[in-house]
Amino acid sequence: MTTLQFSLFFAAMLVAYVLLHLRLTRLEAQRRDAQRERLAAVGRLEQRLQSIHEVVERSSSAGLEKLLGQVAGELHEDLAELRQGARAVEQALAAQAASARSAPPAESGPAVRMPRSAEPSTAGERVQAAIEARLLALGYGDLRILGDLSEVRLDESYEVRVECTRQHMPCKGTVTIRNGGVADVALQTAAQSFP
Repeated sequence: MTTLQFSLFFAAMLVAYVLLHLRLTRLEAQRRDAQRERLAAVGRLEQRLQSIHEVVERSSSAGLEKLLGQVAGELHEDLAELRQGARAVEQALAAQAASARSAPPAESGPAVRMPRSAEPSTAGERVQAAIEARLLALGYGDLRILGDLSEVRLDESYEVRVECTRQHMPCKGTVTIRNGGVADVALQTAAQSFP
């Protein structure tokens, strides 16, 4: 090997060493930066956990239990008031029904429909009472059942056509009866039939 070849080889080795050293130095700096970022993120997480821990310590379960006890007491009082109100309404309705039964029938004028007995006797009357109760509970009024319920059996399913009103809008549709109770109500107002 000549001196020129050796000097070129040595110069190439020096250049390679310098490039490799620069590259390793840059990688080491990037690794240190990434490690600093991770440590900073861990520090931020530790601060957040500390603040959450402080909040949890401040809001003790004793305060929540006291608040829940107060709410439960208020609900119990409201329930007692509702029960008293329901009893008063039942008594008023019973008194009204008793006075309607004892009132003498009018001799002239339109026929007065007497109130039904408390327990419907036939399956048709039971189904009619169930339909009326359900629709009245849903806010419908002026109920008309379009169909004969005299041959209804309680162990079968039926669809009964009805007409009624809701918020002064006429409604028509069907009520599905299953096992003597209302299974489904499918009523449509006149406003829904127009696009």
